[in-house]
Amino acid sequence: MAKPLLKAIFPSLPGAKRGNPIVIGTCKDGDNIVYCNGRSVFIAPIDDPKSARVYSEHAVTATVAKISPNGNWCASGDVSGTIRIWDITQPNMTCKRKIQVLNGPIRDIAWCNDSQRIVAVGEGPGRFGHVFFAETGASIGSIDGPSHTLNSADFKRSKPHKIVAGSENREITVFKGPPFKFENTLRTHEKSSIHSIRYSPDGSMYASAGADKQVFLYDGETNENIGSFVEADGKAHNGSVYAVTWSPDGTKIATASADKTVIIWDVETRRVLKNFTFSSKLEDQQVGIIWTKKALVSISASGAINKLDLEQEQSRTVRTGHNKAITSLTLATSVDENLLYSADVDGHVIAWDLENGHSTRLSPDLHPSKITGLCCRKTQEQENIFSIGFDDQLCITPIITSAKETSTVIGDTVKHRLTQQPTGLSVSEDGRTSVVVCHNKIAILIESCDLRECELPFNTYGIAISPNGEFVAVGDQKQNVVVFKLIQENVKNDVKPIIEEDTSLELQGDCTAVEFSPDGNFLVVVTSKKQIMSIQHSFLGSNLCIRNKASGSCLTRKHKLITPIIR
Repeated sequence: MAKPLLKAIFPSLPGAKRGNPIVIGTCKDGDNIVYCNGRSVFIAPIDDPKSARVYSEHAVTATVAKISPNGNWCASGDVSGTIRIWDITQPNMTCKRKIQVLNGPIRDIAWCNDSQRIVAVGEGPGRFGHVFFAETGASIGSIDGPSHTLNSADFKRSKPHKIVAGSENREITVFKGPPFKFENTLRTHEKSSIHSIRYSPDGSMYASAGADKQVFLYDGETNENIGSFVEADGKAHNGSVYAVTWSPDGTKIATASADKTVIIWDVETRRVLKNFTFSSKLEDQQVGIIWTKKALVSISASGAINKLDLEQEQSRTVRTGHNKAITSLTLATSVDENLLYSADVDGHVIAWDLENGHSTRLSPDLHPSKITGLCCRKTQEQENIFSIGFDDQLCITPIITSAKETSTVIGDTVKHRLTQQPTGLSVSEDGRTSVVVCHNKIAILIESCDLRECELPFNTYGIAISPNGEFVAVGDQKQNVVVFKLIQENVKNDVKPIIEEDTSLELQGDCTAVEFSPDGNFLVVVTSKKQIMSIQHSFLGSNLCIRNKASGSCLTRKHKLITPIIR
């Protein structure tokens, strides 16, 4: 079997959480943003959702990544305190150096303007920061003085070189070098954590933002407090200020806050120029921000990426997606062949345009928690999404407007209660027959008839129904796939489904997903041994080994395989 050809990568959203700041980086040209989620680092173009690059060599959760000013290297840190420096000019992104800098999670990384020095700060125990040469890893002084976790740090971009760092106990510590040594401590913030601190592009000033809702401006040479940015009640925001960033020309700053706003300030007057207000939802807290040479981009607590229009105050482009594990995929009906729906462990469903990467999130959520199965079918000229979740429900939701429009509108959901927690879902091509696999049962729904359940003599995982509704394939936990024939008996104006075992196939690993091809001639089986098996009705097939473990799959009508990858 031919090796699959990678067409596009739709990147994960940043691994943002409500109440926690997230650090975003950019590249030399300013047309990409850099962020982390799980063990991966994403270099994502701001205007092209399809051409992201992914670095996945961290052994544990990655926390922050920054690209060097010369655009050749990326330094990324993780929860173990390790920094990896890797080459972004090469397709395979080879790691040049791996350095253990702290004994706890890295919170922030900054490069010197010559791309030779790096400072990393974070949690202890022991030290809370380290400055070193990128080429050799050798120390260039010490980040001594702070007695608490350092949340943020930055390099001064002009001589004499300095480093400023903000801590959890409201202290700003200044270091001068090289070699870098303690110079000063400032306590301008009230008794609360400093979330972000950044130098201006020319190094003449720096700004700090904290949990006390305040933003302060300092002289880059003398460290004198120039003043504060004031909007409401003597504060910059009505909630914690999670991030601050400078405009490329250094005349403005932008701040992101828990009060669900992003404010652009004039540096000279320290007054508001623009105020971007998001919705009242908690997931719209603004927890990160970066001002690149091309755009101003903020990050919501949901992970959504917001490109803010600097000309119009309330205009923005929002990129949605997933920041938790994807659990299921399904293609739209034949009319919208290039439309894909995906679901995750939080109960979110995202509609993706496979041509341009545009994405929209279905609202309200179809399930309150993890979705374990998703399928799209057109019945009686109405496109419906069939879904199952940890709420033990089979839901059928009509799509009123196409997800290719500005927003997706869904109709009222019809829900069917299951007696066990569902693990797999499949629907016939005409949408008449739905099959759900539970612990040791198959639940069958035929059109508007009552839901019927059939017990099985084994535990199950993964299910697929042939396009014509005649066969049902089920995977078990004993490395087998069992194919049943579905018989429908009419009993007093009702349909009683009966299943009879047709044949079975032994696998080389536990079955994680099964899927019939659109013409019904092939059955694709995904196993825990990192294999994808394409099987004809004679069950003669070939195995294809893939690099990463796959969970769930989706076959297009042109026999293309789409599968989420667990990294």
